Amino acid sequence: MTNDNSNGSVYLVSGSGITSSGDHVGATMSQTLDAVQTVTENGVSRTDRTSTTISITFIHAPEKFVVLEMDAGNSVLSRAEFSQDGMPDEFAPETGAAYLVIEIHSRDTDGKQTISCEIFGRDAGRIEAFNVRDDGICVKRQTIIAW
Repeated sequence: MTNDNSNGSVYLVSGSGITSSGDHVGATMSQTLDAVQTVTENGVSRTDRTSTTISITFIHAPEKFVVLEMDAGNSVLSRAEFSQDGMPDEFAPETGAAYLVIEIHSRDTDGKQTISCEIFGRDAGRIEAFNVRDDGICVKRQTIIAW
């Protein structure tokens, strides 16, 4: 759908799209749209190509993140808690940290608290977390791991 008229009328254009129903938490869908346009000016042709991919991941909105720094013996070195929009741009683990465990705290559709975990080894360069915007849409944000 697009609204491109000065009178505010809405009209449809042909194309493809994504639709989903039900609870698909953890699933990711992607849609790629490609366009090719050739313009000829003064006998010279120029072709412009554009490709856009949109990915949608179904998640429960995070309420907070907990970062656990773990040593090689699987003991907790430190624990840091961040609000859903409080993950820093960069996180510097302690010297003895062998890996990180990130807990994502959220609530399911029934209001029950859920905790999912991700593990990041020393080869990981960043943590990807989702922040909830005011309109309820969750957007991906990256935190650099400064090992």
